[in-house]
Amino acid sequence: MSLLFDASSILQLISKSDEKDALRLLNGNHILDLTKYEVGNALWKEQLLHRAIGAEELREFLQLFQSLACHIKSLSIDIEHLSRVAELAVGEKLTFYDASYIAASKIHKLTLVTEDRNLARSASRHVKTTQVKDLRASNK
Repeated sequence: MSLLFDASSILQLISKSDEKDALRLLNGNHILDLTKYEVGNALWKEQLLHRAIGAEELREFLQLFQSLACHIKSLSIDIEHLSRVAELAVGEKLTFYDASYIAASKIHKLTLVTEDRNLARSASRHVKTTQVKDLRASNK
């Protein structure tokens, strides 16, 4: 089963897994090109706005993500598919970003890995979805 990880699932892996476990799940699978920005922005919020992590922790999470990223295939939505993304966003009342994960999963026939309940609910009407905990359970 080929997988597309969204930012919420990447954040789950880098904050709650060791590098070996995260690599086992991510290796050879996919993210969108926008995922790296979403992950960076979420970590920035955790440090600057929520003060939940310090500067050193932010740097460590980003270093872990960088070391894992070379084992993940990065996909992008081709310009001709943007109307499909917009239709999904409007129809499912999702952000354009979230709808792009569903569209990419459909186009590339990938299972979407997300920890976002709203995205998972909407996506499950279009593609197969799962969570990191389910991947861990099935890989034991």
